[in-house]
Amino acid sequence: MILIVTSSNDLTAGLIITALLEQGHTDFFRLNLEEAHEHYALIWSAGERGIEWSLRSRREPELVITSESVSAVYWRRVSVAQDGPMLALPTSANLDEQEVFWSLKWLLESFPARLFPLGHPYSHAAGDNKHRQLVAALEVGFTIPESFHSNDLPALRGFIQQQQAIALKAMRVSAVSTTGAADDARHIACKSFQSDFLLNVIKDVARCQLFCQAAVQRKHDLRIMVFPSETIVATIDTSKLPDNKLDWREDSLQLAHGIETIAPEFDQQLRRFLALMNLSAGYFDFAQPSSGPPIFFECNTNAEWVLPRISWVDIPKHNFVRVLPLKKGPKLGISHRNVPESGFALLERRARKKRNKCRRPSAVSYAGFLLARSDTQGSQKPVYPRNSVENRRMVLD
Repeated sequence: MILIVTSSNDLTAGLIITALLEQGHTDFFRLNLEEAHEHYALIWSAGERGIEWSLRSRREPELVITSESVSAVYWRRVSVAQDGPMLALPTSANLDEQEVFWSLKWLLESFPARLFPLGHPYSHAAGDNKHRQLVAALEVGFTIPESFHSNDLPALRGFIQQQQAIALKAMRVSAVSTTGAADDARHIACKSFQSDFLLNVIKDVARCQLFCQAAVQRKHDLRIMVFPSETIVATIDTSKLPDNKLDWREDSLQLAHGIETIAPEFDQQLRRFLALMNLSAGYFDFAQPSSGPPIFFECNTNAEWVLPRISWVDIPKHNFVRVLPLKKGPKLGISHRNVPESGFALLERRARKKRNKCRRPSAVSYAGFLLARSDTQGSQKPVYPRNSVENRRMVLD
């Protein structure tokens, strides 16, 4: 059974589940830890005989998982920005919910790394370290932009004066909230500023910190998804980004995308980077200048990622990409209007009037690798029927 650890509003997990269902795979279990006390019954014991545990759905008592039944874990929960009542001091009202939350979270994190084909949460958290990433990038031979982080104003001014334009980005998490609550958060897009303008902004500031890089003149951006046995390179045309934005995610549906092949030596560099960072998979951001090698920005360890909008007739044939239509999307509530607000893009199927029928790729990348870890390729009876209440709830989440 595939265990999908996520939250109730995770659209990417919903899409992966939909793809699994379309392929006829129902042997999975979606778990939202915040709701575990209400919706699931946890039984855990330890003694001389060893450790035993089970988790049963209160809605469907026949739906049960144990340590023996889990074939793969897809850890969808973020590791950088965590917020919510389960991470604060417990109150008398939520003590039971918080204790079950942490017991389950620690229990799942104690699973062996081999059950996490796309990465263990500990590796995700450690891999988000920007300083480690730049050290590893230089070690494998990536080209990186001139970068600078300081809270010393004279030093900041000195670096800014040396550059024609500066790209400002977040060091840890690209979101900010006026109240500190996740519900109030907004995305911080990476933007570029002329050096003179930025120097004028900070000239009267008593104290501040900035993580800045020399702005890169690029032909396009690259989002490179490196899975255990497949590498997919998506190109994103950033020439039409509005104003001074450098981050393409919020405008992805308005930008041209494509797929390109990867040179074997570049693929080896990417995989050496993942090995140094102890990551099973990585989702890289590069800029491609008009000439010279790609410029490394960062590696996302647990990205919100379904392939960006491209015409599916142009995708090279492989079995790790799945086209998800956006025309109506009644089950998931997807529309062109609300997709950009989610911070990631979806692969859109475009209607093409051609005589010859184009081949459709067959699977979502994540789903393909999860199924590679699963023993339920049709030979094992599903734990619960496809049209069950629990299944429908998973799709609707």
